[in-house]
Amino acid sequence: MNRLEGLRETLARFFSGSLGRRLGLNLFAYSLVGLAAILLLLGSVIDHRFSQLEQKEIDGHVERTKSMLDGFEQTALTRALDWAVWDESYDYLASPSADYESGNLNLSSMQNIEISGMSLVRFDGSFRKTVYFDLGSGRSDAAAAAAFERTIMAPAFAKAMRDAATKTGFVQVEDRTLVIAAAQIFRSDESGPPLGYLVMGKELKDGDIAEALQLPARIRVNAPHHAPVVTQTAERVMIVEPIENIGGAASAAVHFSVPRSLHQEGLNLLWITMGGVGLLLTIMIILLNWRLRAVLIRPVAAFQAHVSRISQSGDLAHYEEDRRDELGALYREFNLMTDELESLRSRVEAQSFAIGKSDSATDIMHNVRNAISPVQAILGKLDQRLQFPAESNVRRALDELEQDQMPLDRRAKLLAFVKAAFVKLQTDLAQHRCDVHEALRSVGHVDEAITSAQSFGSASGDAPAECDLTSVIGASCAIARHSSVADVTVEFATDQRFRVALPRVLLAQIIDNLLTNAVEAIAATAGSHGEILIKAARVQVSDRLVRVVIKDNGDGFALDSAASLFERGHSGRGKKQGGIGLHWCANTLNACGGSIRLSSDGSGEGSTAEILLPLATSELAVADQPSAEDQSSVANAA
Repeated sequence: MNRLEGLRETLARFFSGSLGRRLGLNLFAYSLVGLAAILLLLGSVIDHRFSQLEQKEIDGHVERTKSMLDGFEQTALTRALDWAVWDESYDYLASPSADYESGNLNLSSMQNIEISGMSLVRFDGSFRKTVYFDLGSGRSDAAAAAAFERTIMAPAFAKAMRDAATKTGFVQVEDRTLVIAAAQIFRSDESGPPLGYLVMGKELKDGDIAEALQLPARIRVNAPHHAPVVTQTAERVMIVEPIENIGGAASAAVHFSVPRSLHQEGLNLLWITMGGVGLLLTIMIILLNWRLRAVLIRPVAAFQAHVSRISQSGDLAHYEEDRRDELGALYREFNLMTDELESLRSRVEAQSFAIGKSDSATDIMHNVRNAISPVQAILGKLDQRLQFPAESNVRRALDELEQDQMPLDRRAKLLAFVKAAFVKLQTDLAQHRCDVHEALRSVGHVDEAITSAQSFGSASGDAPAECDLTSVIGASCAIARHSSVADVTVEFATDQRFRVALPRVLLAQIIDNLLTNAVEAIAATAGSHGEILIKAARVQVSDRLVRVVIKDNGDGFALDSAASLFERGHSGRGKKQGGIGLHWCANTLNACGGSIRLSSDGSGEGSTAEILLPLATSELAVADQPSAEDQSSVANAA
């Protein structure tokens, strides 16, 4: 199955190739169909015509064989009449004499007239004389003479000779086939009634048949058919012509074969025709293919190259070729389209500029909002903590201490209580100072976000293309730690500081978005506490990449929804408005040479975001030592 599928794919790719290939294949296929149709038509016509000619030739051979047999009968009859209408034969039959027999019924006479057997018979049956010689050896054959005599003395034959002056035909004497001719014996002046009849028999041999037909032939006894039998092979035609005896039965047959010359000539003509038609169609295909390439394929290829240049360079340009056909109309429509696209491009650029300014302002406000979020959370906590919960108790304790009659043990307890309250107050003030410092640092991040956005969006092009990864992550961790939607602990671990090849404003937006999503995922679990683990480490020195892994214990996501998380317009948890979104994060990282991947073991199992960032070219090794503020950010993030 794999091989079959592979073959199907290969054929599909081959037949769905260029226009020239497809046109050539179609032309070749149609030409093959046309060639097959022409060859079938020619083959049927040529085969039918030559079959008719061959049948005529076979019929001619059969008729020639019949004529040959008739010729043997006529020759024998002529010689029989020469002897039957002769006074000496008449006188011999009336009064047999040894002189007639010694002078005429001998081997020499038989050889002169090429007769094997001869018999003189009276009608009344009182006398008969039969001789039979083997003309090849010159010996008299008494057995053959007796068999010959029995044949001509048959009652039916004798009756036929009484009724007819002559009779011819073929007889079978033992295993020999003879052509016989019989005639009533008359005087030369035809005076006197016929006293009997004379029969001459010529033994037919294979050589006689072959000489007469001028073909290799042979005679076989016991012919199975009364009609001619024709058998054809690929090269020859075998013909069997039956020989009927004087009784009308087929007693022997002439066998011979002739080459199928007309059939071979027909095949030769068919092959020549096929070759000629095939060559003509091949030339036509080559010429048509050449013309198709000149008229259609090459102009289309040149137009495609022009479109490819526009696609690569982005510069819209007219296709300058003046044609008056359908391709020319296509070129003119294309030029009109380029003019419209150029006009649309100008309008889009103007709109993009306006949209860019709006997006820039949106991005700045997004960063500012993220940076202010910790300030809001800290101020809310300070508002709750700036109340001294033991103030009324401390006042009562001080009022009692002012009394002089206060017992010593009571005074000691009150002093211990006031001291403990004072220590608690000092501890709360220290925590308040830390929170205020954190709020001030967040306010500094607001200023930094605004300054970075202004530098990044300035037209001078002096915006830095790299930043310190540790400081960006540390600032973003504060956003997560002071979130108002969930109680979250953030841990950040890295073996060194990294400078990455991304502007700070873009990297801050990406990290902030991922941590905000993690906090919302933790809040969706309705748990009491959440954890976010962040790790940064170099992938490989040769790859010049650093991997940042952000893992949370939030609600995660279904495995079948992973593909849709990066789609444009996707918003999780039903938010109508939100941050810049994962779609923007993925596109920004791809444009800067990085990437992002999200994974989860399923709903309720948390999620992991893995981003790859390119290292800055100026800081491929260990970055500069962190500042005191950065160290504090890392420590607080941890």
